Amino acid sequence: MIRFTQYSPALAEQMTVERPDEVLPLIRQDMVNWLDLDINTALLEQVCMHFNLHPHTIEETIHHQHLPKYVAFENYIFFSLKMLSLDPVTDELKPEQVSFILGEHYVLSFQEGMDGDVFDGVRTCISEGSGRIRQYKSDFLLYSLLDAISDQYFNILEHYRERIDELEQQAINDPSERLIGKIMDIKNQVTRMRKYTFPLKEEIARLRIDGTSMLTKSSQVYFRDLQDHISDLNVHFEHMRDMLKDLTDLYLSNLSHSLNRVMKTLTIVASLFIPLTFVAGIYGMNFKHMPELEWTYGYPLILLVMGCMAVTMLLIMKQKKWF
Repeated sequence: MIRFTQYSPALAEQMTVERPDEVLPLIRQDMVNWLDLDINTALLEQVCMHFNLHPHTIEETIHHQHLPKYVAFENYIFFSLKMLSLDPVTDELKPEQVSFILGEHYVLSFQEGMDGDVFDGVRTCISEGSGRIRQYKSDFLLYSLLDAISDQYFNILEHYRERIDELEQQAINDPSERLIGKIMDIKNQVTRMRKYTFPLKEEIARLRIDGTSMLTKSSQVYFRDLQDHISDLNVHFEHMRDMLKDLTDLYLSNLSHSLNRVMKTLTIVASLFIPLTFVAGIYGMNFKHMPELEWTYGYPLILLVMGCMAVTMLLIMKQKKWF
């Protein structure tokens, strides 16, 4: 499937087709042409042949495992990165490889799947003529697409921040054993996300410096702003790692505090029963001649003495603020 968008300051058209030959003849050099395609070898070969792209571009596009990458060719720029989303059921990070090719009057975007992306806002701005996209050339379209992906990074990071706040309250109110598993799960997801985004700052810097032949001066400012956003993102990652560390320490501290309270309660109970056990042990010995064995009120008296001992010990512990 191919989503084809063509626009100029005066007009914009969008369509969805199945075959490249349905849109490639419509390419116009006096307009910005955006072809959003699924990663398919057959489609890639036809499109690359039409735009006279290097065969190495196909290999770079099909290869899904590499981190953010920028490659400059003679007449176009190749840029790839990970587009991230969250699984609505498992809340796990779902990375998807997205590759862009920037030419003088076109932008090609290749996605692993066409089920969903973060470009709806860009499409709306183009169709409605809002914002600046239709006033600029294809390089500004590339910036807008990269900016949409970076905004999604911040949205996911904010989601994990809210999860951490929820877990912090849980760590205070109910530090159960399952909590540490949730903390480690978020930590793993954030670490994965950082792996995908940390090299992005350097690659965007290379794009700004080495790709000046493909970037207009007016767009350079926006790419610099995008680089600053990625820098802020990396700062947020460090802050979130500190939050997770503090949350882990809070969980362990509260768990230790709960354990101490349990041990204190058991110690108080054991302390109360030590003298009572001593008295019961003495009168439990099977000697024939013992005081008060034949006395009618001996048993109630011993129970009263043992009760007074327990109450006295409780009062002493309370006075010393042991509980």
